[in-house]
Amino acid sequence: MPILSAQQSWSFTSTGEGAAFDAKGYTLEGRFYVEAITTSTLSYQLRTARTSTGPWAVISSGTLSSGACGIGGVTGPVRYLSPRIKTLAGSGSAGSTGVTVEFFAV
Repeated sequence: MPILSAQQSWSFTSTGEGAAFDAKGYTLEGRFYVEAITTSTLSYQLRTARTSTGPWAVISSGTLSSGACGIGGVTGPVRYLSPRIKTLAGSGSAGSTGVTVEFFAV
């Protein structure tokens, strides 16, 4: 049974880049989960780089509609990881627009 070597979570309420996460090259296999809050639609990129400041290479990208979940994978080793939310729109009450990105690796 594989042992979890890394885990990171980012939350967004607007467009932008997540803080660089140092996977320290330990990641052999990893999965990103991108989840839109119920009233949000968005486009995203999952990225990796050799340094925390880039330049960044896109591992995976996509679009999600309300309440959907997207999955991206990476085969390592990788060093720095960062999601980028390119577009984010929503409707409903304040605080109902957003996205959560989680990364798990073995």
